[in-house]
Amino acid sequence: RLSVRTVGGATARPLVDDGGTLTSFHLPRWSPNGKLVAFLGSGSQGSAVYVVDSEGGTPIRVISRAIIDLCWTPDGRALTYVVVEGDTINVYTAGIEDGHERKIMHVLYYWLLKLGGYSPDGRWLAYEYTQLGHEDYDTDIWVVPSSGGEAHQITFSPGLDADPTWAPDGGAIYFVSAGSSEVKRYSDSDDANIWKVDVDLQSGTAVGEPPGAARGQTRR
Repeated sequence: RLSVRTVGGATARPLVDDGGTLTSFHLPRWSPNGKLVAFLGSGSQGSAVYVVDSEGGTPIRVISRAIIDLCWTPDGRALTYVVVEGDTINVYTAGIEDGHERKIMHVLYYWLLKLGGYSPDGRWLAYEYTQLGHEDYDTDIWVVPSSGGEAHQITFSPGLDADPTWAPDGGAIYFVSAGSSEVKRYSDSDDANIWKVDVDLQSGTAVGEPPGAARGQTRR
């Protein structure tokens, strides 16, 4: 079930009252104003994205798709999500009121894409990008315009750069780097740490050399 617990609280409070229709819950995401929670729910009617009041209640089905990742837009009016379709991974945005779907980007299936969230002004979407089946485990941070368009690589480390988070003013992205092309999990590295890279919000590119990174070949 999907529940919420206050910090330091002893009792978890269930959020979803659906009569037992949903049997599994994944990817819970708070809306920017904290009034709603979006999540991937599965049951007898398949998998879909739902939203529910943060105080609890009956969930509303807003996106009838099985997704692999999810985040809110900064205004709280839409959700951005990742869908596997055939040999591609597509990123869409859809309004929670009208359900109108708009495609932001796509990559081939041999890449793995995980969302990191929007810049505070809503212009850029950060994500981590991993090449599957590669000799080294190479994950980098990228950004793409929220309206769609050309993506820009932000980090160029040969190893694991992941979990991008925007600074409150949007002028930088913080991320975790494992510091080695042979590391697949942070727990496997003695050098894992949090790094910061400044970002130009006009161009969506890194300012200067990303710390601890060696520049490599830009991917498309």
